Amino acid sequence: MLAYPSSLFICDGLKTGHVDKAGYGIVLTAYSPKTQRRIVCVLNGLHSERARKQECIKVLNWAFGSTEQKILHKTSDVVAKLPVRLGKTDSIDIIPKKNIGFVKIENEPTEAKVEVRLPKFVTAPLKKGTKVGCIVLTLGKKTKTIPLVIKEELKSGNAFKQLWHKIRYYNA
Repeated sequence: MLAYPSSLFICDGLKTGHVDKAGYGIVLTAYSPKTQRRIVCVLNGLHSERARKQECIKVLNWAFGSTEQKILHKTSDVVAKLPVRLGKTDSIDIIPKKNIGFVKIENEPTEAKVEVRLPKFVTAPLKKGTKVGCIVLTLGKKTKTIPLVIKEELKSGNAFKQLWHKIRYYNA
């Protein structure tokens, strides 16, 4: 492990190389204990070992110092509650399958648009982690879709509960 004087990051994975036509190159991973972020850096076409080292440190200092990871929803965050049809419970928690976020670059305007797409209700039984909808994250012209899943197993209700739900959701 290499720690640089800036104390912004710790280099914990590294591969260097040199090819006559491509120059000096490096692939590395660096971790910042302060921000708990990991960055992968790939550089090629440098003219010397010294230039490779200097450029790599410069790029990593910029990446850790001028960018920020914005997490909008973690996998443990309840994004919504959906009504349950024919289930043991009347509603179920909906969570993202993976963290939802983006990297903000300093001094660049970043507007994140989040659209939640879910059905009106879910019907039991369903296994934990079943996809029931999605979140569409839009940053400028880029769009990413992240699945939304049920947080826990959804079991069928007893006969009386199922009858009540059939009456309640008759036209749904």
